[in-house]
Amino acid sequence: VQSGGDGRYAFALSPGSVTVTASAYAFENASASTGVVANGDQTLNLALRRLPSGNLSGVVRNTSGGALAGADVEVIGTPHRAQSDATGTYAISGIPEGTYTVRVARPGAATTTASVSVSRGKTTQRDFALGSAALYDDLEADRGWTPSGGSAFSGAWTRAVPVQKVDCDLGTEFQPGVDRTPDPGTSCFVTSNLTFPCFTFLGAVIGTSTLTSPAHPLAGIPDPRIGYWFWYVNAIPRVPSVNPFLVRLSNDGGATWVTAKTVLTSTYRWAYDEVRVKDFFPSPGNVLVQFVVQNVFQAVDATPEAAVDDITVYSGSGSGLLAPGLASASPAFSVSAPRPSPTRGATEIELSLNRETHVRADVFDLHGRLVTTALNRTVPSGQTVLRWDGKTRTGGSVSSGVYWMALRAGEWERKIRLVVVR
Repeated sequence: VQSGGDGRYAFALSPGSVTVTASAYAFENASASTGVVANGDQTLNLALRRLPSGNLSGVVRNTSGGALAGADVEVIGTPHRAQSDATGTYAISGIPEGTYTVRVARPGAATTTASVSVSRGKTTQRDFALGSAALYDDLEADRGWTPSGGSAFSGAWTRAVPVQKVDCDLGTEFQPGVDRTPDPGTSCFVTSNLTFPCFTFLGAVIGTSTLTSPAHPLAGIPDPRIGYWFWYVNAIPRVPSVNPFLVRLSNDGGATWVTAKTVLTSTYRWAYDEVRVKDFFPSPGNVLVQFVVQNVFQAVDATPEAAVDDITVYSGSGSGLLAPGLASASPAFSVSAPRPSPTRGATEIELSLNRETHVRADVFDLHGRLVTTALNRTVPSGQTVLRWDGKTRTGGSVSSGVYWMALRAGEWERKIRLVVVR
């Protein structure tokens, strides 16, 4: 269970001796044991000690030395993030000591990452220099995007100035009231941009709404990455992972599509993500991007909302992406090829972590539907063998075909292609 705002927790357990462990980001774990008595109540308080921390600050510039405002600076795998101001300056405090991957992204610029060490009680200074993007669409003008599915009332994608939507009861922002593009930008693509006094199911996607890009010519880019900002809220109270936000790619004019990203968790903010195109197409040409929002249940309490802005294409292997003297990022984890491949049943993947991390491994079919969750727990640093038995969530064997495993460690993600032959 998760503790409430007052720190309290409660659950029912079978009688006997139990050990309870509490964990929270930036704190040491705490454990205690007690005896559970039938029809009785026990109180077990746990005190978590905050980990030693430090700060991170610096300046984001372009490669000519000019300050860049509005750049997102994220400490990957943590909740720590900041945005650079008009002078390009950013500051993040309270980061537990350790070595992290920091990612800096800005609309219209090439995203960059670096490995940064944070020491207790000290402020680490780290500047970043961002190169220019190869392609950039701020969605301020119609450049050939194609919405399909839904209606203005039921969740169609619309290029517009977004209308803010908030929860009727809690006041939580479900849809942004501003786009992501730095000023003077105002427009983005958003689902169901109707005005309501507060958020209800009336603004929800019904069925499936799809937004397809114009072709992006990627053949001349050495290692094309497609970056984008998105806002996604899946507000089903008790079933948080059935209405996915999908990102699909096509390298053949839309004849076939592959699901590159499946988002199951609400962002409640503009969040950056990207796709490494060569993970899916060894020789990318004119690549189409598709953003899909689905409402599986079509129920009054199933209310996915989405927005997309600032499509940015850059070369991940290009030069000049890091400020002079900065090391490139070390990956949060590495994975081996699946074995055996193809498989008639079970398959194994060797996972290597550089620190203890919560890892989730979801298996999807080619339509982006969740088949099963093969792993969802905290994994220690070092080598771990991850095994998928070739079965669905209900225990049945999957049919022959191609599947994708999405491995997430913190905010890092890898996609692995799995082939099943029966």
